[in-house]
Amino acid sequence: MSAVLSRIFIKKIMLITLCLGLSGCHEESRITTLLNNPSQFQDVLQQCDESRTVDLGKGLSCDLIFSVQEKLESLQEESQTDPEAFGQRILDTEMLLGKFQMSIQEAQAVLLSLKQSHPSSPDVANLENKLAQAKAAYKQEKFELKLLFVIAKLSSPE
Repeated sequence: MSAVLSRIFIKKIMLITLCLGLSGCHEESRITTLLNNPSQFQDVLQQCDESRTVDLGKGLSCDLIFSVQEKLESLQEESQTDPEAFGQRILDTEMLLGKFQMSIQEAQAVLLSLKQSHPSSPDVANLENKLAQAKAAYKQEKFELKLLFVIAKLSSPE
C-alpha cells in the first residue's frame, strides 16, 4: 500500500463518518440524488428546519442533511473567496481519485496473488482491511468531488 494512501486514510475516515452519518452507503446515493436536484434538496432542508424528527426515509437524517448543507456552504464560500484555488482543488481531487484507483487495482492484484499462494497468511486479512479502507477513502473522495462539482455548477454564470 502506498504512503499516499496511509496519510490520507486518517484524514478521510473522519470525513466519511461526517458525510455518511455513520450508517452506511444508501444515504450517499440519496444525497447525490438530492444534490442533482437542488430544489428537492431545498425541500428536504425546509422539512428538516420545520421538524428535526421528519422521516426522510432511506436512512437519511436531518442531522446528515444539515451536515451536507454546512459542507456545501463552506465550499461555496471557498469558491467565492478564491475561485482559482477552488478550481485547483477540483483538479487535485480528480488526480487523487486516479491515484486511489491505481492503488486499489494494485492492492487487489497483490491480494489475489497472496490468496492463491498463502491463503491462510495473516497478511491476507491485513491487506483485505487496508483494501476496504482504500475503497472507503476512494468513495469519500468521489463524493467530495460530487460536492465540488455541485458548487462549481452553482457558481458558474449560465
